Amino acid sequence: MTDYEVERALGYTPCVCGKINGTWHWECYRGKTPGQIAAGYKRAIAAARQHLKNKAAADAAQLLRELAK
Repeated sequence: MTDYEVERALGYTPCVCGKINGTWHWECYRGKTPGQIAAGYKRAIAAARQHLKNKAAADAAQLLRELAK
């Protein structure tokens, strides 16, 4: 997934702190250089990718459990 696809799947751009809870924290950006923000964004997108992967696996497992009934 591209960064854009990750943002679309989440429905928002994740905060640079990497918390995937749908909020953007201004404190996380204050006092940071553009390079630090870009590095934080890369980490946040990586965390979001993992979150989406885990969510997809859990959803698939739940679906299989329901189909097995």
